[in-house]
Amino acid sequence: MSKGIQSAPWSPSCPHECWCHDSYLSSIVDGWHPLNQTQQDAASLSTSNDDILFRAAICVQQHDTEIKTLLDRLPSQAEAMKIIQASDAPEIRLTVNHLTKFINLRALSLEGVEPNDISSSPNIILHSDSLRPLTQLKYLSLVNLELLDDPSPDKVTLFLMAQGEELSATPQITYYNIPKEEEVILPYEQFKKQQLEAQNEPWNGFSLLKNLEYLLIVGCQLPEAFSRGHSGAFTSLSHLKELTIRSSQMRVRLEVEPGNLMELESLSLADNELLEIEPGDLQGMGALHNLDLSGNQLTHLTENSFPFLPDLEWLDLSANPLRVVYPNTFANISSLRRLLLGSFRWKDEGITEEPIDGIEVVSVEFGPDSFNGLVKLQELWISQGHPEGNKGLHPNYFKDLSSLSELHIRGRLISIEADAFAANRRLQNLDLRKCQIRRLSVDAFQSLRKLRTLDLSFNELTQLPAGVFDPVSSSLKELWLNGNRLTTVPANIFATLTSTTKLIRLEGNPWHCTCQLNQLRATAVNKIKISDALTNRTGYQYDRRVAPLCASPEALKGAALFDVMRKPLRCNKVDRLASGRNNKMLTAAYGDDIWNEPQLIEEDETVDHGAEATDDQQHFSSVSSASKVSSVEKLQLDHADIIDHGEEVVESSTPLSFRTASVLSKQVNDVLSVSSNNYPQGFSPFFQKNAPSVTLSKKSIKLRMEQEMKNQAKKKYLPNL
Repeated sequence: MSKGIQSAPWSPSCPHECWCHDSYLSSIVDGWHPLNQTQQDAASLSTSNDDILFRAAICVQQHDTEIKTLLDRLPSQAEAMKIIQASDAPEIRLTVNHLTKFINLRALSLEGVEPNDISSSPNIILHSDSLRPLTQLKYLSLVNLELLDDPSPDKVTLFLMAQGEELSATPQITYYNIPKEEEVILPYEQFKKQQLEAQNEPWNGFSLLKNLEYLLIVGCQLPEAFSRGHSGAFTSLSHLKELTIRSSQMRVRLEVEPGNLMELESLSLADNELLEIEPGDLQGMGALHNLDLSGNQLTHLTENSFPFLPDLEWLDLSANPLRVVYPNTFANISSLRRLLLGSFRWKDEGITEEPIDGIEVVSVEFGPDSFNGLVKLQELWISQGHPEGNKGLHPNYFKDLSSLSELHIRGRLISIEADAFAANRRLQNLDLRKCQIRRLSVDAFQSLRKLRTLDLSFNELTQLPAGVFDPVSSSLKELWLNGNRLTTVPANIFATLTSTTKLIRLEGNPWHCTCQLNQLRATAVNKIKISDALTNRTGYQYDRRVAPLCASPEALKGAALFDVMRKPLRCNKVDRLASGRNNKMLTAAYGDDIWNEPQLIEEDETVDHGAEATDDQQHFSSVSSASKVSSVEKLQLDHADIIDHGEEVVESSTPLSFRTASVLSKQVNDVLSVSSNNYPQGFSPFFQKNAPSVTLSKKSIKLRMEQEMKNQAKKKYLPNL
C-alpha cells in the first residue's frame, strides 16, 4: 500500500461544490467493496491504513456546474477523489484531458445518477482511454455510467515519469493536442474489413492501471467488447485483489487469459445475465476465496463447471434458475466453507421472500451425491430445494458434510427420516422452516448432540413423536414450532429440555386446550428473540403477542393457552391434587377423563372479596349468616376441593366470636349430615374417611359461600355448562 503524503493538514483552495480534507483511505473506500466482502478482509484493510492520511476531495456536480470547470479548480495534489452527480446535473463526458493532472490519485470514485428505467442511458460517459494517466490508482469505483469503446476525441501524448521516480507535489506534465484525421470515404469492402477488426479488438480501458487492487463496476453500460466475450480489460491487472461487475447486463462469460488475475481473492458477477460457467472462465485464479454468481440466468452446473480452486471458501449461486445439482458438481472446490443455492436471494438475516425480477422461480433438485467432497463445508443454504424424486430426507444426502454447522433449507422435504443427519454431528443450527414437512421420525435428530437452534416453523406437522427432542435436550437453546397444525403434544415431550432452552415458539397452531398442555412453560413460550446490532448479541424478551391461542373447545376459542390452563381449567390445582392422596376422590367425582376433559369453572373476575374479616368488623351478622345457611347446605365439596383460592390463610390465634362460631358449626354439621346416598357412586366412603376439618378461616368460608352462589346461578341460567 502506497503511503499518503504525510505533512501539515491539507487546506487547499477548494471549489464550493467540494470538500477537501485529510482522511484515512479505509474510510474513503469502505463502501466500494463487493457484496461478498468478508468481515475479516474488511478489518485487515482498515487496520493496514489506520495510520495513513490521504488528501481527499469529495465533490457534488450541481445543475450549473460543468465537469471541466470543476476539475480544473481542484488541487492536483488530491490522492482520493469522489465525484457524485446530482439528478439535475448536465452530462459528464470524461476524456483523457480531464484527469491528466491527477497523477497522485490512489482512489477514484465516479457515481452517476441511477437511470429511471433500463432503457435510459447514463449521464456519465467514460472513454476507453480516460483513465490512462492514473497509473498510481489502487481503488476504482464506477457506478451508473457508460464505458465507451471509443477513445477520447482529443487525444494527448503524455510523458510519464519513470518507474520508481519520486512523485512531486506539483507534477509537471507535457502534452500536445493531436489534430483530428480528415474523414475519408472508404470502399465498402475496406470499411467492412475495418469493422471486423474493430470487433475483435479487446477493450483495454484499464490496461495501464497496473497497480489497481480493487475494481468495482455497478449499474454500468458495458462496452460492446464485453458483450462479445473479448474484453481483454484485465490482461495487465496482475495485482487485482477484488473485482466486482454487478447489475451491468453482462451476458457472456468473463474470459481471462492464463496468467491474469492470479492474485484475485474476490470475484462478484452478481445480478447480470450470465447463462453458463465453464472451467476456462476461472482458470488460473488460484488465490480466489469468494465467488458471487447470484442473480444470473444459470440453469445447470456439472462437475466440469468449476476448475480446481484450492482456496475457494465462499460460493453464492442463489437467485439462479438452477433445476438440478448434478453429482460431484463441487468436487473441484472441496475447500468450500459456505454454499448458497436456489431461486431466491439469501441474506444474512434469512431469505428474501420475493423473487428477483426476471428470474424464473424453479425448484432445485439435489441427490445423494450432489454435495460429494465438501468435507470442509460449514454452511449450506438451499432455497426452493427438494430431495431427488420428492422423497423424504434420509442420511445419504449430506453424508460427506462432516464439518457442517449450519443447514438452511426452504422448499419441499415432506418428511425427515431416522438418522437423516447422522454424519452431521457438528450441526448447531438446523433451519427447516417452510419445507412442507408432514412427518418426523422419532430418531430424526438422534445424532445432533450439539444442536442449539431447531426451526421447524411454518410446516405441516400435525403431531410430534414422543421423545423426538430427547437427543438434543441438553444443548438446544431455541425451538421453533410455530405455524404448524399441532393440536396437542405427547405427555412430557418438553420435560427433558433443560434450563438451556430459552425459547419455544408455539403460536399459529390450532391448539386443543386441555391440561395435557400444562407441561409448557410460559417463561419460554411467550418470548421473542431480539438482537443488538451494536454489541452483536442476542437476547429474549417477554411478548404476549406470541402467546399460543386455543382453537378448541369452542367455549375457549381465541383465548390465550396459559390463561385457560390457569383458569378456568385450574390445571395447576388438578395437578397438585392428582399427585396427592385425593387422586381417588377426583377420579370418583369426575371419572377417568378428567385429564383430557376437565370440568370448566367459570369465575367472575370482577368479584372483589375485600379485606379479610377481623374481630371488630364482623362480615357475618346473625341475619346474613342465617340467610346463607340454606345455600351452604347445597355445597358440593367435590367442586370446593378443586377451586384454587390461593394460599390458605393460617388460622389466627384470635378466637372467633361466639355467634360466628355457632353459625359456622351449624353449616358444617348440616353439610356432614347429608345422606350418603346423595354422593356420587364410590365417593361417600372415601369422603367419610377423608372429611375436611371443620376448622376453617373466615376468608375461606366467605370464598366458599360466594363460589356456591355462583354455582347455583350457573345451574339456573347456564344449565348446558
